[in-house]
Amino acid sequence: MTTQTIFYADPRDATITGFIFTDLDSYHGEYDHRHCLYGTEDYELQVIRGKQIDQELFTGLKINQGNLNDWFDEIQHLTNEEKVGLWFLVRGCGYDLTTALEITQDGMTMFRGSKEEWISRWIEQTGFFHGIPDQFHADFDTANLINECVSEGSLQEFAFAGETWCTNPLGF
Repeated sequence: MTTQTIFYADPRDATITGFIFTDLDSYHGEYDHRHCLYGTEDYELQVIRGKQIDQELFTGLKINQGNLNDWFDEIQHLTNEEKVGLWFLVRGCGYDLTTALEITQDGMTMFRGSKEEWISRWIEQTGFFHGIPDQFHADFDTANLINECVSEGSLQEFAFAGETWCTNPLGF
């Protein structure tokens, strides 16, 4: 079942009621109508119902009237991993929205899980222990490798939309 995202435009003028919208057309229709009636131009935009990832992304990217087109044209259709990456680039790395969207579209790797899960998967996928006798595997200090990766900036763990994620910030 797909949850439709519902937005609310809250006018800065407390004497005027806001309006609900679900897409760019309904936003423009209500905006134009209220602008004609009240002259209101400035609204704070909020997600009032939708997936947690979309609510946190909308807020984290500081979506407003100036970049609402980006939300509907570029962002809402991204995969969950791309949304996480976009949020991380803007909030974690300080990129502007346009640059972060370009990087996201070029591709980036986001790992759902902890640093420890990431290192285990990395060791497995790279064949890190290939050719090394099994008795030495247990002696390998994965915690030290994780600390070194974190210290050099090539591994960062963060929480977003109720889940733990990891990525390599140096890869962008």
